[in-house]
Amino acid sequence: MPVTQLEPPKVAAPYSISTDRPLTLRLPDEEGAAESGIPELLVEMESELAGPPGPFLLHVPSSLPRLTFDLQPLSRNAEGVDEAGANVRTTVRIAAAPVAAGAPFLHPRLATMPSEGRLRLRVSAPLPRTLICDLAVTSFELGRLFPRHPGRCVAEYALQGPLGRPQGQLPQRITMQSWQRGQLTRIRAALRPRYLQPARVGLTLGLGLSVNSAPYESSYHPTPGRGRAEGTLALALDVALPHQHVLSLSGELGTNFQATHHASMALTYQIHHPLPPRSPLAAHLDLGAVVDFYQSLFPSNFFGTIYGLTPRVGPRLGIGALSRYAGLTFFGDLFPYSLMCWIPEGCGRPTPEYEYESRLTVLVTVGI
Repeated sequence: MPVTQLEPPKVAAPYSISTDRPLTLRLPDEEGAAESGIPELLVEMESELAGPPGPFLLHVPSSLPRLTFDLQPLSRNAEGVDEAGANVRTTVRIAAAPVAAGAPFLHPRLATMPSEGRLRLRVSAPLPRTLICDLAVTSFELGRLFPRHPGRCVAEYALQGPLGRPQGQLPQRITMQSWQRGQLTRIRAALRPRYLQPARVGLTLGLGLSVNSAPYESSYHPTPGRGRAEGTLALALDVALPHQHVLSLSGELGTNFQATHHASMALTYQIHHPLPPRSPLAAHLDLGAVVDFYQSLFPSNFFGTIYGLTPRVGPRLGIGALSRYAGLTFFGDLFPYSLMCWIPEGCGRPTPEYEYESRLTVLVTVGI
């Protein structure tokens, strides 16, 4: 993190200078695009100068490459209150080397003391910062293609000098904390939580493979089924809830490109594990229910081959891992499997027998 050096202005005798007010941090007069949700902050130092009328030289030791000087003549009105005259603003850029190795630049400024013998000097400059954005990334935002929400970044500053801890003159939406050790002050600024607008809705596209278990052989199902593998395409609408949890409504289509196909819809509650700072990985546990429409061809002793489309409902349990912009999800479904008795000699009329079939699915996912 860069450390900014800023010291009080210096003048030669017979001129004197008083820097009693603490440093202040404020927003620029013309606030531009707020990268990371936190606009660039200005550090401002205010001093009063006194001396005989005429030109004089002042300079400000600082490591900043550019300083802006505002000079205002001061006079007292009839009530004895100071009044400031018109501003004289100049910007000084560094064109020379530092005075010595490790020493700050000297920013010179040629000024003219008015007949009143008093001047107010304001020195301001953009304060260099370090952005830390990984601290606030949720797992919902981690596995998606869109960038992390910039307002969740934190800006850190370091200021060194004898003027002490600066005071913040910042709008309500920005919170500021500062720590001081000797002449070094560290500052952290961020948007208040109620002003954050993180991503709340997203889409997840998944592509993978489903494997259906085979129901066991019985008198009602003379030909035992075999495990069926199907290519699966899934699309989910995700809504972020408080505490980093997600409610997901998904639709899936699967086929083995021969005789079996399925379509299903699922509603799952995803419990996301909180992310440690700067972590590139996240995990979630999925709990929910699924409605499945399974289409297949199966043999019958009475009717021959039968075409079926059967709705069934079952629970879903899954786990998932997320990395930068992508994820890997495993989930299993459990369905009651209905077999019909079509043997007139055996039961006289169709009667159902229920067994259970499971489906294991693995998907590679990409969020948007």
